[in-house]
Amino acid sequence: MQKNKRLLIETLVFAILTVYAGYAGGFVPEFGFTVSKHEISTSGSVSFLFAILTVISLIRYLYSKFKK
Repeated sequence: MQKNKRLLIETLVFAILTVYAGYAGGFVPEFGFTVSKHEISTSGSVSFLFAILTVISLIRYLYSKFKK
């Protein structure tokens, strides 16, 4: 029960961060990853990143809940 509760709280925190970042900066579903000879860089929307983390966390929660 403790693991399920932790995963649920994690999912809710990511969801709240997604809503806040989407409201503050807009939700643009883009993310870029560039590797060159001298650097590695990423670019994209923070709200999109939080949305992906929310979905992953929700899947982990549901898997843990129904695995029993």
